[in-house]
Amino acid sequence: MLSVVGCLAALYHQRVTGEGQDLWTSLLDGGSMFASDALLVDGEPVPRPQLDKAQTGLDALYRLYETQEGWIQIAAVEDAHWSALCGALRVPELVDDPRFATRAARAENRRQLEALLVPLFATRTAIQWTRLLDEAGVPNEMAIETRAGERVLFDGDNERLGLVAEYEHPVLGRMRQFGSLIDFSETPGLIHGPPPLVGQHTQEILEWLGYSAGDMDELKEQRVVYWPDDDYAWSV
Repeated sequence: MLSVVGCLAALYHQRVTGEGQDLWTSLLDGGSMFASDALLVDGEPVPRPQLDKAQTGLDALYRLYETQEGWIQIAAVEDAHWSALCGALRVPELVDDPRFATRAARAENRRQLEALLVPLFATRTAIQWTRLLDEAGVPNEMAIETRAGERVLFDGDNERLGLVAEYEHPVLGRMRQFGSLIDFSETPGLIHGPPPLVGQHTQEILEWLGYSAGDMDELKEQRVVYWPDDDYAWSV
């Protein structure tokens, strides 16, 4: 995000002054920016939410819960969500329980509430819970084991969206990887092929630039460019 904003600002500067400039940022810069916000309510700072010890979430109603099979993430941040969640969990008596009747009370009694919810979520699978919570109107997401990306790359929706590309690799054979990740309305992207191997397109590019075969051989001899001498080199 910082790179995008920086590039746009630099382009604006170039359009106004005709001068370009170097641009540099990093993940550390981005993390520093997104961790430096201060939330004020009525002019007073509000404490930043903290991950629990197990790093499952920020609140009893904004965290991951382990189920019979898999994990479920809930985000019951509104009072209506809390009531709906109690209904889905079949504990309607908790709605008006003084310990959890308000958002502030639920935050203050987070540990007590989590102690009640943990065993409840363990009574069903993640798939069962996500269906029940969807029907009840409780924001949730099911954590899915991607099997090192296999499920993502063979997901039907991802294929239809063009997020998956399949092609023939000269060493690895038929393979799948991510496809086009940015959509442009006027200049749509094109999947050219698999990741290039070292030197795979050197001769093709030099020929396109107008170099003769002799010139290319001379550049290679001078170690200015490189391409493999035989097919075996592709697999080394």
